[in-house]
Amino acid sequence: MNSLKTTGIIIRRANTGEADRILTIFTKEYGKLSVLAKGVRKISSKLAGNLEPYSVAEFIFQEGKSLETVISAVTIDHSYTLSDDCKNFAKAHYFGELIDKLVPENEKHSEIFEIFKAAIIRLKRGDNDFLLPYFELKMLDKLGYSPQVYYCVKCRHKLLADKNYFSFSDGGVACEECRSAGFLEISVEAIKILRLIIESDVSLVDRLNIDLKLREEIENITDNYIKYILDRNLRSKQIMNKL
Repeated sequence: MNSLKTTGIIIRRANTGEADRILTIFTKEYGKLSVLAKGVRKISSKLAGNLEPYSVAEFIFQEGKSLETVISAVTIDHSYTLSDDCKNFAKAHYFGELIDKLVPENEKHSEIFEIFKAAIIRLKRGDNDFLLPYFELKMLDKLGYSPQVYYCVKCRHKLLADKNYFSFSDGGVACEECRSAGFLEISVEAIKILRLIIESDVSLVDRLNIDLKLREEIENITDNYIKYILDRNLRSKQIMNKL
């Protein structure tokens, strides 16, 4: 049987059998995989300590008929400091659930993996209020759901520094003349920030300093846009918002 070696982050675990687990791992080389970890719920398991959620690890899988089996795992970056902070752990869980719902299995997305890994590492350094909308927008961008923030989604004319409106159903910003019922007014400053996020790397979250009102406007737009795409509220987001 062939073996696969990859860097990955566990985003979901489910118990099966007497001592096994099925792990959902988002990997750099192979995308999202469901794999079997045999005997990891036993006290004597040598693998268990390296199979913590949101830890970055090097994995080796043995190919099987239905599921790959984990035969080796070596942690690169532990999640222990993250698990000590309920709010940040809840954010990591939300990031993982978002990937689980939006990314199909066995579909390589190395750029999203790097964004996810960078977000997890920054969470361990401490909370950053802007990391959440950054991750959401960058992920949507890499999956082809990036909102249109340069041209009106209706008439295709270049957006002016005037009254503009976000259309969740059309996937972007509409001008004053093209607005319809249900469109959400969006400030010129928020449009600029959305453009900046889409164009920048993760270091932006450490450099950007915006006021609370603008941050809440951007969070409201990204949150409702994701709800529209998924046609549902994610349970992890609801838990995170209560903390």
